[in-house]
Amino acid sequence: MQKITIRQFGPIPSCELDIKPFMILIGEQSTGKSTICKCIYFFKSVRDVIKSYLHGILSTGSLTERRFPSSLNTELKSRFVDLFGMSKFKGDFYLKYEYGPDASLEITSTNDEHKYLNFQFSSVIIQNIQKLEEIAKQHYQDALNIKDVISNELFFDLEIKRVYMLMEKEINKLFNDISEHYYIPAGRGLLTLLSNQLLNIELKSLDYITRDFLKLIQRERNTFEQGLINIINNSDKRDLLRKHNIFQKMTSILKGNYYIKRDKEYIRFQNGFQDGFAKNRVLLPINYASSGQQEVLWILNLLFVWMQGDKRTFVVIEEPEAHLFPNAQKELIDFIALFANLSNSEIMITTHSPYILTCVNNLLYAGKVGERYEEVSSIVPKEYWIHPSSFGAFILGGLNSQFIRSIVDEELHEIAAENIDQVSASIRMQYSRIFELEADNEFSE
Repeated sequence: MQKITIRQFGPIPSCELDIKPFMILIGEQSTGKSTICKCIYFFKSVRDVIKSYLHGILSTGSLTERRFPSSLNTELKSRFVDLFGMSKFKGDFYLKYEYGPDASLEITSTNDEHKYLNFQFSSVIIQNIQKLEEIAKQHYQDALNIKDVISNELFFDLEIKRVYMLMEKEINKLFNDISEHYYIPAGRGLLTLLSNQLLNIELKSLDYITRDFLKLIQRERNTFEQGLINIINNSDKRDLLRKHNIFQKMTSILKGNYYIKRDKEYIRFQNGFQDGFAKNRVLLPINYASSGQQEVLWILNLLFVWMQGDKRTFVVIEEPEAHLFPNAQKELIDFIALFANLSNSEIMITTHSPYILTCVNNLLYAGKVGERYEEVSSIVPKEYWIHPSSFGAFILGGLNSQFIRSIVDEELHEIAAENIDQVSASIRMQYSRIFELEADNEFSE
């Protein structure tokens, strides 16, 4: 199991967190939910930075005197600063990510007045990556020598690709991670509209999560030119997608289908349904769609694209509930859980919504009871279940020693009821006091 430790970083005084396959973070605004997610995302992305670095050596044979990890200090610092928006950091902080046995990375601020960044990989990672540096350089030279003999450029390219795939497996094993990593940030409605203007946006002015998200939308949007139903019919996984009614589920949440026509984006808005097919179809330009549709659109689209692939993913989703009616929030959580189970992917959610917590709790309860009674699947389909051993939910914002704490009841293996909707009790009490006051005064009259 992977683990993150954070001390005195941003709004977080102290935090230790085991990484589970399905996680939820709650807490008031500015308590550090996004900070934790970004830290985890950064640490996971380090693996891909190393892959890219080794691919460069394998493709060019260039290995300088500055060996790993010194060779990546500049790029890692640049990414870290780009993510958190600071080049100098106040006070001393400490971050550590444990990828697996003896494989870890620590990040601290230096002790000098400038408070710059210091990256310290564990010796296991350093030794293994330095071996791969040498292997990459040697294989480049070997492939180059053979290419010179047989004068075959294609052989050279295929040999480089073959060796890289082997190295990639070794790196994944070292970092205990075979997933691809994605971050779906809050404020998606605006970003959905900006994706059309990507060429006019100064990308360097954006943090790299926002920048990568916009690029991701731009890369995948043309996938939907043929329409969602046609994509499903032509997919290698069409039987699986049809079995789980993916088209109907996405249409129900979005109240329409995403559609591209002549490079313009629309929601094929549907005023009614009959036997699963829409009638009275209207093409609504994306900029005129509701805020809820704009917010949820690229959660659905991206999960759908990744669901069709053969790779696992780790996905951070910030505030999936944004601008959605409670019914749609429930349907969206069902869809996210279905995606996680079908693709064996990992999910990390930040939320302020009691409906999201309640919906997740039902799926968690179904997963727990379903281990003993299969009949639960007639109430909640098995593909939606969340198993207690793979789940974690935490609230942020307490005192230093209890800044972050689990809200899962250890005996019941459910989210503790008092943490689902704390404000409702206060509202009910306030209402009761007004009611009692009214009743007392009318009685005295």
